Amino acid sequence: MKKVTFAALILCAALIIGVTTLGCAAAFKRQNTVVGIIGAMDIEVEGLKSALKNPRAKTVTGIEFVGGTIGGVNVVIAKCGIGKVQAAMCAAIMIGEFNAKKIINTGVAGAVYSELLIGDVVVSSDTCQYDIEHTATGEPLGKLPDIDTVYFPADKTLIRLAEDAGKSVLKNNKLYVGTIATGDRFVADKETKKFIRDNFGGYAAEMEGGAIGAVCYLNKIPYVVIRAVSDNADETAGGEYEFSAESAAQNSIAIVKEMLKNLRQL
Repeated sequence: MKKVTFAALILCAALIIGVTTLGCAAAFKRQNTVVGIIGAMDIEVEGLKSALKNPRAKTVTGIEFVGGTIGGVNVVIAKCGIGKVQAAMCAAIMIGEFNAKKIINTGVAGAVYSELLIGDVVVSSDTCQYDIEHTATGEPLGKLPDIDTVYFPADKTLIRLAEDAGKSVLKNNKLYVGTIATGDRFVADKETKKFIRDNFGGYAAEMEGGAIGAVCYLNKIPYVVIRAVSDNADETAGGEYEFSAESAAQNSIAIVKEMLKNLRQL
């Protein structure tokens, strides 16, 4: 059963927290506060990696984790790869091996909320997994038996920091706070878009945030997802994504950089 397998993955990912490593990871263990930053693709993290001071890298389960400082804040950055499995694994390693006390997921997404325009940014009030279907056993849509909620609330302080950052760096786009809906699917049709909006109140659809949210929820780690709109999640999505994804990702990156600057002052 595919969905139960994913539940097992999330719970197993949470258990990675006890692992101890050497070298780069051990250095992070000794630091008080590390912010983990996860993106699925190079365009979502390269602008952050290039800003690192004193970078050092370690590869774990095929994922390269690069640590250093941005704006005086200790961070570790990873490109997890596309999809929920990769994202959950990466988040668990961030927490267990690199001592991440907060996690930010940055990147792009398809617009579900009708007022969103390409380049606008959605900050997660919470995340969910719209592709989970276990209703035959009495579970609500989007809920797995081994996890006690459909929605994984994002951290209010991180949400506020993202909102404040958006006011500073977004010149031609707007920032919204709402549910980010996750599934192992590039949404490119109006029916799926309507399903996500009607059943989950989703603002944006993507492929990693809900898995990261689940791992953070289970491990009581504050997190937030920041997604710039790359397409309209309908039949035009493929072409829009190819044209707009890279430039849209820069809006998310700019917000994360500004957040780190302000996070240092807390």
